[in-house]
Amino acid sequence: MSEATSTGIVGNRGNGSWFSRLSSVLAAYAVTVYVYGAIPFLSTPALGQMLWVSGFAKSFANGPVGTIYANDFGLPTPAPIVFGLSGAFVESFILRWTSLELIDAYALMIMFYLAVAFAGAMAMARRLGASWLLSAFMATLWNCLPLIWFHSSYSMLSIGFALLPGYLLVGMAFVDAVHAGEWPRATRCAGWLAVTAIVAVFTDGYTFVIFAAACGMYWLRMALLAWSDARLRVAGVVVTLGTCFALATGLYILYVGHSGFDNAPVGVFRAFGASLIMLLVPTQHMIWLWDVLHLSQLREPGNYFGDASVWATTYIAPLLLTGALGFALTRAPRRFFFAAMALVGIYLALGPSLKWDPRRAAGDDPYDPPVSEMITSTGQAWATQHVPGIKNMRSAYRWIGLADLGLWSLTVLLLADRRRRPGLAVAAAVALITMTGITHVRTRMKGNEAYRSQFYALRRDLADPLAEALRGSAKVAFVPRGNDFMANYLAAYGAYNTLNIGGDKNVALASQHWSPIFTALKDGVSGRLLAQGIRQMITTGEVDRVVVPYVDMLWDAHTWPPAAEQVQARRERFASALDCTARDRAFTVSQHDLFAVVELSDLGKKGHSSGDESVFTQGRIDCPYLEGIAWPGDEPELFKNIVGERVPAAGTLKTDGRNGFILYGPYSALAPGRYSLVLSGNIAAGSGGYVVDVTAGSDDHVLVSVEEPNPPVLGAGGVLASREFDVPEFATNVQLRIRVQAETQMQVTALTVTPVTRL
Repeated sequence: MSEATSTGIVGNRGNGSWFSRLSSVLAAYAVTVYVYGAIPFLSTPALGQMLWVSGFAKSFANGPVGTIYANDFGLPTPAPIVFGLSGAFVESFILRWTSLELIDAYALMIMFYLAVAFAGAMAMARRLGASWLLSAFMATLWNCLPLIWFHSSYSMLSIGFALLPGYLLVGMAFVDAVHAGEWPRATRCAGWLAVTAIVAVFTDGYTFVIFAAACGMYWLRMALLAWSDARLRVAGVVVTLGTCFALATGLYILYVGHSGFDNAPVGVFRAFGASLIMLLVPTQHMIWLWDVLHLSQLREPGNYFGDASVWATTYIAPLLLTGALGFALTRAPRRFFFAAMALVGIYLALGPSLKWDPRRAAGDDPYDPPVSEMITSTGQAWATQHVPGIKNMRSAYRWIGLADLGLWSLTVLLLADRRRRPGLAVAAAVALITMTGITHVRTRMKGNEAYRSQFYALRRDLADPLAEALRGSAKVAFVPRGNDFMANYLAAYGAYNTLNIGGDKNVALASQHWSPIFTALKDGVSGRLLAQGIRQMITTGEVDRVVVPYVDMLWDAHTWPPAAEQVQARRERFASALDCTARDRAFTVSQHDLFAVVELSDLGKKGHSSGDESVFTQGRIDCPYLEGIAWPGDEPELFKNIVGERVPAAGTLKTDGRNGFILYGPYSALAPGRYSLVLSGNIAAGSGGYVVDVTAGSDDHVLVSVEEPNPPVLGAGGVLASREFDVPEFATNVQLRIRVQAETQMQVTALTVTPVTRL
């Protein structure tokens, strides 16, 4: 019996008329869309990720046709979207060609990809022998897995999971065509494989790696079957697979401009690895049937490691059972491949440690579980740090997508077996959908509908007032900065440019081009540096307006509106720095319900356009935040060191026998005037020399420098250096630096620059 016949490819039982086929497909697809929750004019499955992706889409739509970089946010350079380009690009055309709101364009884009995913899963099921009706139900089963609908709040990650059966189908078609020596079809399939790999890598990196792993395993199957008599074909397949995935990876690197991000430590892989009980017992409030039967387990974030996605999406018990039956009761040759794929997926999803049901104690790091909570090592620790692909999958549980794909395929083989009645197979598929993926749909839909009303409230409360306040701006900055999810939407919607951007990887890319002062104005910044930074960014022309939001630009993007107490707390936190700026005649501060905007006053604009720095001198008022710079002061984290050793208990720095900077920073600002530089500490007999200086500007212009090549012995608490110096004009990017020799034996207790007189 041929492989095609054994897997049912040539069978047609249960196909029915074209009308019944179409009806079953549309009905099944409608179920998947409803469970997912992306329905234009009714609901969206997320708010934060919708704003993030749609911000890119709107920015693309604001530019010429074919734009794939955001030019409204993440400046000063155009910003790539680190994952989800395929979704944002499609949505940008929806926004160009229709008058849909962002939230409806996003839902329509998701519906489009769900349709593609549904078609791919159906085609895969048909290839494995399922009838039209059964393949529609199996596609529904796949697209209703918690792995897909729960990850809807992660945007295109969920779409990547949904597309996996279609991805694998393309890879299998190519390998099978070469194996059979059907060269015209193999050529076409190779082209489709390259296109699919490119789409996959620009959809989501996790599922791209899973796709590559599945194709590699299918090639290995071919190699085991045909190595003795078709070695050239086996070699040709692996070269083609490697070329397609390398091409996709190369295009991604070219687009992002980055060869890779920092690897996560082993502890993160351990925290985000699945526990055995999570595979076998569902989480409460996830699957409707098991909640009704009281067979689910309550899992709360404070008691577990990782995050909710680890224990909410890894339940595979029903598929594990049907997959095992599919392997045992069918004779399809591919069952060994699908079983191997399932086992490898489960193994990798466990992460570096095997664990049953570890609990997090008070004080435990949620992203670094103690080894004592683990049963034993799985042997993956080395691979998570060194093996390409595996080391990029820091959320190890997501390998469960590979396991789900293998088990789902084995289940298709089981239900499509010609010895079983079609009605029984369909009934079994419906039961599996209920047991594996059907959640509390109405409750979920209410939440998705609420996101829609929250979107309009956010636009009314924040986006519209901010757009009005920033009308005519060339470039703005939101400070303090952070992972500013909301900035993507606000800037693209309001048609102004900002340095800020959302997404941790996008922040990492954009920060490479930010000025030192904006980089320093991160969440938690002191009032001193905030006041200095606002002045510096505006007076240097880096931005023309600074926005101080009273909302959290990350977390309030996911749920709106923010609590009134939170808004008031942020208003009070930034009040002193803003008050300091508001009393300066060179600046104006306009207060709004949810934000404040700082810009140059008419006097400041006149001085800025004429280059008259005296305007800023005259406008300056007494403000403790602008008095000077000190280490350790109230922002010691803004000072860095290349050599030397910090002694936190004593609050000091000491040399460590190396040559270099023992202290530099904080890229602050000094108004015109006369200042006193004082370096305090102690130094040993026979010590090498040191240099302490103050520099300003991007070219490190030296304001004052004190060099001591042969310093005398000085005990604790002494003054190592003291010098007065003038700052003739407003200085930016100010650094206080201490450079030591390898022979220097010095301990630093303080370094200060304080005003003596003002110009």
